[in-house]
Amino acid sequence: MSKLTSKSKEKWLGNLGTKTLFIEPGAPWENGYTESFNGKMRDELLNLEMFDTLFEAQMLLETWRGGV
Repeated sequence: MSKLTSKSKEKWLGNLGTKTLFIEPGAPWENGYTESFNGKMRDELLNLEMFDTLFEAQMLLETWRGGV
């Protein structure tokens, strides 16, 4: 997302009386579920496979997701 789009959305949300939540870079403890999922996917799939095509990556990811 472009910075201009982000600023526009921030302004729009501000006008509605709400705001977005940010996770600081280098602070994975702020979203443990996402970090856990990303770590497992990297360890169990991405570090073990070389994808030749996008379709192959999609199929292997879908197979991996079925085992989660």
